[in-house]
Amino acid sequence: MYLSSQALDRTEQVHLDQENRTEKETVDHNSERTDIWPEAAVFLFLEVFRTKEDEFKKTKRHNKIWQEMADELQNKNKNYNYTASQCANKISGLNRTYKTIKDQNRKSGNCRASWPYYSVMESIFGDKAYVVPPSVATSRGPKKDLQPFTSTALDTPIKRKKKDNRHRRRNPKKQ
Repeated sequence: MYLSSQALDRTEQVHLDQENRTEKETVDHNSERTDIWPEAAVFLFLEVFRTKEDEFKKTKRHNKIWQEMADELQNKNKNYNYTASQCANKISGLNRTYKTIKDQNRKSGNCRASWPYYSVMESIFGDKAYVVPPSVATSRGPKKDLQPFTSTALDTPIKRKKKDNRHRRRNPKKQ
């Protein structure tokens, strides 16, 4: 059976497309793998973050602190070769997950969510205002404190001011 040159070209093109797709998937798969942190690395990262927490409060620019953290991770384990931006992204993702789980656990009727890093994150971020706000704004406005009625409150007459009628006319003209 002989194939025409067009059929051969089409077959070769399909074969090349399959090879390129497989190669691309391998590259994509490898690039995704670099973003996955082992559990031990995350626990170490959180402990290093805890030691640097005060430094984050002192300055607005955190690039140097993230780099110090990345270097410290690599010094403790040569396999933990992360960049400063990966460290910043990691804490951002951990915070996002922590807040989601905390909110879910706060709602009644939901089953409690578990997460291996929850207790460490709770010890670091549990008292922060952005996790547990001191007050919540509502569309209904502030709550009015209702004081219970007591017998002394009912017995005491309320003093009222007299109306000031000096500015009113005695006989207004009707038009």
